[in-house]
Amino acid sequence: MTISEKNIVKRWSMMASKDLGFDRNPEARGFAELFSSIFEHDNTQPKGTTYINPIIRGFAFNNQYLDISIVECLDLNYINITKKAAMELDWYLMNRLDWFDRYQYALAN
Repeated sequence: MTISEKNIVKRWSMMASKDLGFDRNPEARGFAELFSSIFEHDNTQPKGTTYINPIIRGFAFNNQYLDISIVECLDLNYINITKKAAMELDWYLMNRLDWFDRYQYALAN
């Protein structure tokens, strides 16, 4: 695991352990589990949650050049994502969906 990957896992684990609000705590926990599964356990087909699947689906739709796909059918959630796509997803979350502000709040509290 590279230093960048370790930092992503550590950042999301820290945010998942803080009180970010009723809506954001399940999302932070879901992303922490997702990134931990991808980077620490080399699982390219992690299990998603109902809280983060719509965000990942929107990211995958808008970034079709990356190796990422998500299918939700009959309660069988399927995600296929590479490490490169996961790093791009982290960047998207932090910079486009304002998770950086939540990260700074979590650091302060």
